[in-house]
Amino acid sequence: MPAPARICALVAAHERPWHTEKALDSLFDAASRARVDVEVILADSSRDSRTAEVVRAKPESITFLKVAANCFWACAMRRASEEASSREWDYLLWLNDDVELHPDALLRIVSLARRTEGRALVAGTLVDPRDGLRSYGIGRLGPWYRRLHLSQVQPTTPWSEGHVANGNVLLLPRQITDQLGCFPDGFFHNQADIAFSLSAWKAGWRVVTPGEPVGLCVKSPDWDLTSTIDIGPLGPIGRSGNPKGLRLSEWIPFALKFGGVFGFLFAFSPVFVGIFSRARSRRGRPSVPPGQDDSSLDLRRMP
Repeated sequence: MPAPARICALVAAHERPWHTEKALDSLFDAASRARVDVEVILADSSRDSRTAEVVRAKPESITFLKVAANCFWACAMRRASEEASSREWDYLLWLNDDVELHPDALLRIVSLARRTEGRALVAGTLVDPRDGLRSYGIGRLGPWYRRLHLSQVQPTTPWSEGHVANGNVLLLPRQITDQLGCFPDGFFHNQADIAFSLSAWKAGWRVVTPGEPVGLCVKSPDWDLTSTIDIGPLGPIGRSGNPKGLRLSEWIPFALKFGGVFGFLFAFSPVFVGIFSRARSRRGRPSVPPGQDDSSLDLRRMP
């Protein structure tokens, strides 16, 4: 009988302790049913102590890291991954703090990782409890002329395969992290999971998901995965003023690396869209009367 798998789970928390507690409880319950050993490294960017109090009340092994309040998902996960890099484990698990795992989630995810002989990233497909529709999971690249227009993969038995994965529930065998690291650099909030899984796929690793959903997670209102994962300039890049929005310094290297033959156009299209939008808004606005400050005119917005 094989020794119990050792899993190190990374969790980024931010001011929703009720969700964090539910995510941790479902993780430890799933670990007990799967007979795997789990330790948690939780990076908390909350401004209050409620999440810390939740962690202190847990009898399980949880390392609590306090990070800055403006350290969003990718930033907090990177900090947790730095702590994990010096520890002994067989699998690294990325887990969002708003996920509720099914009781058999880890059993199915770890079984699939073993079945693929540690040569695959195993992403758990999740459903939105409000409507029962898929919220997160894996996707496939678009055609060569629309490479970054990604389509979702509906899981089928016994498993499905794609090119890219969301990081809400993502199991990484040690062989993968030894080659690619525990978490990518260069991202603040969004896109780190997409970039990491695409890098893994390009390096020859598989991206798979079990045939059935492994848990529940409400779909984020600002990241539409209902039918396609659109990361083009009219998608998340256009959310001007959102502190969690994708930055040009993140988008341009990403698009150049993964955009295929049109990577250059993908990379700099937000700049062209912004220039056109500003010119159009200038033409369509009334002139500012002499002496009036026009600082209230937000010309940084993109359509």
